[in-house]
Amino acid sequence: VVWLGKRARTARLQSDLVSNVSHELKTPLAAIRIFAQTLEDADAAADMRTLQRCATGIVRETHWLEVMVERLLNWRRIPKDRAGLSVTQESLSKTVLDTADRFNLMLADEGFRFEVNVEDLGIVPHDRTAVSSILMNLLTNAYKYSRRDKRIGLSMKSEDGYALMRVSD
Repeated sequence: VVWLGKRARTARLQSDLVSNVSHELKTPLAAIRIFAQTLEDADAAADMRTLQRCATGIVRETHWLEVMVERLLNWRRIPKDRAGLSVTQESLSKTVLDTADRFNLMLADEGFRFEVNVEDLGIVPHDRTAVSSILMNLLTNAYKYSRRDKRIGLSMKSEDGYALMRVSD
């Protein structure tokens, strides 16, 4: 019975991992597809600014894919049931704003309003990749599941000594 319980738990964890990784890979792949489709349009590709924006976006998103694959490979080396975070002392506001820029560039021509209001909290210990991944997931879901009139907000402020981040649609 104990062996079967452990086996069922392992199967559940593996299923969760595959589901989570698949979900995380969808966002950068969708962004790369959007940039590539823009480049397929002869008029858009002729505009140097659009060409530069798409090339920058593709490079950024492939880098993001590399980071996620590396995290997945590192996860295998982590002892059971322990999360592996890479916490650094840096500006949380910069992490949030960089994520907002990445999201905004990814959907720049989609016709929606994206409002960002981020309070500068200074240096805050955090895992940049984890925070960015969580925010990007929330922003993508807000875009995907919002109504036709897409208005998405991202805010961050200090509240009771904590950083409070909010994604709204």
